[in-house]
Amino acid sequence: MRYRGMLAMVALSLTSLAAQAEAYDLTFDVTATSRIVVGTQDGAYVESRDQLFQSQRFSYVVHFELGEAIQPPAFSELQGMKLFGAVYASGPSSTSPFTEQVRGALSNLGEPMSSYNMAYYDLYTPASGGAPSYMVAGTQLTLSTDSEWLSTDGNASYMRGIWLTEPGEPAKWDAWTNADFMAFLQARVGQLHQGAYMEQGRSVIGAGAGAIVNDVKIYGDATLVSITAVPEPATFALMGLGLVGIAAAARRRQA
Repeated sequence: MRYRGMLAMVALSLTSLAAQAEAYDLTFDVTATSRIVVGTQDGAYVESRDQLFQSQRFSYVVHFELGEAIQPPAFSELQGMKLFGAVYASGPSSTSPFTEQVRGALSNLGEPMSSYNMAYYDLYTPASGGAPSYMVAGTQLTLSTDSEWLSTDGNASYMRGIWLTEPGEPAKWDAWTNADFMAFLQARVGQLHQGAYMEQGRSVIGAGAGAIVNDVKIYGDATLVSITAVPEPATFALMGLGLVGIAAAARRRQA
């Protein structure tokens, strides 16, 4: 289990930091390799692999903007987590061939309570009180791209994303600039990251031991194919003004 729900409360507060930032598109080549179904039987979780699942390949694009280093106090206190050299997605990530199917199975999803796309680097070191059970103890660098929806009653959720995680030295990462992060990504173009893609739909009916849980997960391998710089909207506006000026000058010359 990854720590996505915790990030919802900082997603909106960080959006403004992306203004006037360098923007990029990451293009991944994804091959979905498995479909895992989790349900409940006699109060216990039962996980099974879909033996009829057919592998499928698709392109997945994530748009993001480089931002400044930041350390949200709440996260530092609760999880010993630091976001730095962070990047925040300002546009939607691609859907997958399974998105409609996975989301469609969630009858009580309704309109999303929260819907965001974000890509970020985080440095995680276990807090003094110990790491949560779902966190890997130690220090790691993660490029996470996340799209998530939560139902208004909180009983259903959907998410998809790509995670590239590597162990490393905190002191080295802490000194990284945005250029260092881009160099880190460029060095990984063409590399295969097994299990880096996950798409999940989950619903819970009831509570406690009698709760009925339906959980579907699609796992896949991802290869970072390319990194493309994207002109900012302001750049497009300036380009438009420039074209208008050129056209006006041409008309004057013709006159």
